[in-house]
Amino acid sequence: LSPMHSLRHSHARTQLRGGASLKVIGDHLGHANIQTTSDLYLESDIELDRNAVVAVEDMLQNVLRTAVADLADTAADTAVLRTTKPLK
Repeated sequence: LSPMHSLRHSHARTQLRGGASLKVIGDHLGHANIQTTSDLYLESDIELDRNAVVAVEDMLQNVLRTAVADLADTAADTAVLRTTKPLK
């Protein structure tokens, strides 16, 4: 690729990673349709795919940590109730 073409690719990938829509990126690059932009940049961006997987993994780990903490709190509360003498 020529330096100018590499700059176009870098610009498009940076926009994509930044959350710009394919329509906006395609308009900036002068593509006739969104399919051209998608074929060139979306399907080949493995790093973007990895980042999405990492984000989902992080979210699921946070959900799991919260669930485990809630379960531990519930177990502790249950243990306290079992050791408390009933009121007469």
